[in-house]
Amino acid sequence: MCESGRAINLQSIAVNGQILPIDLRAFGETIVDTGTVLAHLAEEAYNPFLLLTVAESFPRISLHFDAGALMVLEPHEYLDMWCIGFTKAEGTTKCLTVLGDLVLKDKIVVYDLGHQRVGWAKYNCSLHVNVSVTAPSGRHVSKGSSSEDMLLYKLLNYGIVGLLMQMAVFVFLPFFVN
Repeated sequence: MCESGRAINLQSIAVNGQILPIDLRAFGETIVDTGTVLAHLAEEAYNPFLLLTVAESFPRISLHFDAGALMVLEPHEYLDMWCIGFTKAEGTTKCLTVLGDLVLKDKIVVYDLGHQRVGWAKYNCSLHVNVSVTAPSGRHVSKGSSSEDMLLYKLLNYGIVGLLMQMAVFVFLPFFVN
């Protein structure tokens, strides 16, 4: 289970600007997974990472990828309650590097499945995100313009009104029966 089919190429890890002496092959495949809580480093990459990270007292970490792509992690992005957010990958996934939710927080992650690529940008995730796409038919769809969203909104309103009417009948019916 060491092939994900959706891997990106992690080329190196730098701790406070110092690239760790880790063989490129040690990273295995690298996947971005918002469903995984922590980050898991392939076995051969974990020990050099941990030794220098602890020695540097929670430094800024840079992940370098193909085509010069860079992800910079501040200590609060990889530490949770002062516990390091990286673990050694074990079991059937020990040859994978998995970037989980802890290192992805305060980033917008975009999966472009059509072109088989992933991207990210730092973002204050407490702010709203406006999303728009062009549908295969060429029709532009943006937040609030989907007819499906409007239908769900109307159904929700009708459902709430119906529920309130039923509650009113059960509350006031005993007064009219007696």
